Amino acid sequence: MASRPTVYPVFGALEDLILAVLRDYFKDRDDVHIYDRYSEGMDLPAVVPLSANRAGMVAYQTPEDSWARSGIIELNTFADGPNRDIVASQLQEACRHAIYEAFFKQTDYPGLGVINKVSNSNYSRPEGDWATTTHAVQYARLPNSVTRYEARYRLLIRPSKTYSNPFLSVPEGANKGSSELP
Repeated sequence: MASRPTVYPVFGALEDLILAVLRDYFKDRDDVHIYDRYSEGMDLPAVVPLSANRAGMVAYQTPEDSWARSGIIELNTFADGPNRDIVASQLQEACRHAIYEAFFKQTDYPGLGVINKVSNSNYSRPEGDWATTTHAVQYARLPNSVTRYEARYRLLIRPSKTYSNPFLSVPEGANKGSSELP
């Protein structure tokens, strides 16, 4: 059965957008590991962005969420070793730069979106366990040798110019080869 052509913008997942931003920013570094979830034994230092479902803060208000989406991302950095606090903190700062660079350059991540507005709601801080996270986690405690730093960002996302969604068809008048919106 054919999908009905969409006339509305198509958005990707917020976590996937931030993963793309971070992977793009750190693409030339083999000493930073980016994951979509925490797991025991992952290579460190590492970054794990999570969509913050219950962050205790208000996302950006949008008059019409068909054309812009608002979300909150929780950014976790992990490090081990004798300088783990410094490394996790510096990695947080580098992640902040990655997010703001994508915003200032208005980088379009195909199928995911463009960061239209961003604010850092709290300064990154060390967390000894997962008690402050707003996301479901499998592990209550971190290994003794690992430090976790956490920060949260409010984001307003515009849709990408291109999209890929098997449940939506390309609208009339669009370039069918690229799935560009008209």
